[in-house]
Amino acid sequence: MNIAIWYWVIVVIWGLVLTILNIILFFKIWGMTNDIKFLTNSYIHEKGITSERKNYEDYYVDKDGKRIELIR
Repeated sequence: MNIAIWYWVIVVIWGLVLTILNIILFFKIWGMTNDIKFLTNSYIHEKGITSERKNYEDYYVDKDGKRIELIR
């Protein structure tokens, strides 16, 4: 076979490998975002943090009544 065909075969195989690895990486990152949501929700529940709204301003309050400021 011609050497140009071998280069083409190598490029196609390399492209398929990279595509498959990118798909795997996408689903791993998606799974990690779900873990962050779970950890955040469990932390909020453990610390007794609640959301309150006064004067059109949203903020969070812990179980001792201390206001938690959000940086936006």
